[in-house]
Amino acid sequence: MAKATNAELEIRIQTTFEMVIKGCSRDFIIRYASENWEVGERSVDNYLKKVKDKIKEVNTPEKKEELIDLAISQMNDLYQKNYTIQDFRECRNVIESRAKLLGHYEKHNKQKAPEFSVYDARQKKE
Repeated sequence: MAKATNAELEIRIQTTFEMVIKGCSRDFIIRYASENWEVGERSVDNYLKKVKDKIKEVNTPEKKEELIDLAISQMNDLYQKNYTIQDFRECRNVIESRAKLLGHYEKHNKQKAPEFSVYDARQKKE
């Protein structure tokens, strides 16, 4: 087969990226590439290296902040939509998820709850 063009390489790398993200094994990717692109293990390993580099490039601390901001915006939108249709249970789930994302949930759960028993309640009544 003739050498792939730059455009074809980009499509192959993007397809490999999507397969990696979906959890496909190296063997699966090799089989797919062999059947669809007529390339061998060495080419697939080159694609996988480029995919790993792309993943490292995307997962910088700055990108993490952007993703958190995006997730919070999406949660706010989801909360509004659920509130509009009066799905308050889902609203509560969105609030909890947002708190977890922001780190408030763990801080709150680390605080020890005050000890309380039915016996204590009876004593207070008397």
